[in-house]
Amino acid sequence: MTTTTYSALLLALAGCMVGEEAGGQQDVFEIHADVEGGVLVLEGQELTAELAASPVHEAGDEFVRLGVIFDAESPTALELSVSFDGDSWSEWVSPTVHHVEQETTGAFVAQIELEEGSTHARYYRVRGAATFLRIEEMIFSQSENVETGEGDVGVSALDVGGIAVEARSSWGARPSRCSSSLGKVYRMAIHHTESPTLDTISPAARLRQIQSYHMDVKGWCDIGYHYLVSRDGKIWEG
Repeated sequence: MTTTTYSALLLALAGCMVGEEAGGQQDVFEIHADVEGGVLVLEGQELTAELAASPVHEAGDEFVRLGVIFDAESPTALELSVSFDGDSWSEWVSPTVHHVEQETTGAFVAQIELEEGSTHARYYRVRGAATFLRIEEMIFSQSENVETGEGDVGVSALDVGGIAVEARSSWGARPSRCSSSLGKVYRMAIHHTESPTLDTISPAARLRQIQSYHMDVKGWCDIGYHYLVSRDGKIWEG
């Protein structure tokens, strides 16, 4: 399948942790298996052509869900159809929406989940109207991949090494479900998020969208980044 990645609004920083076991042996935390699913990211003319032609995309592995992030005028602006063999297709349906941010446009977090007990799918196609689209293939059902715990929203202001950081409460973060210790941080990973190149909604709204996708669709206990940096240079607590 085709995967296109664009420069994004937010630069995300995630610390990599190790856990201490008895005897001092270190055990590296594992990444969720569903992170490795294929991802399609489109905007601009490529997205316009995609939605007009609705080409068939073949997944690298069979999937049971499609995680969808999109910007559009309406939550029903997109429709998807899936198939196991590429010949017989499901009806066109709008994805189930978990979260909405409405500023200059709508920014949505949604998913398509196959009915329980049905055959896994291998192909999908999409149609409609949108200005940004990200589709991720997932191999776990929503109920099979939920981290639980109890955390807090965080303080209202932070200062890290003399650098001002916008705290979780400043972007309207939901309470975390994380409860386990982070362990010892031994390195840092830096990468761009997959979001619109020329974003028209605020960094705070985009952070809430990312957090919803990570928690409501991927089943994680919180947003997956420790800190995020927006185009204006502000640092945000994750």
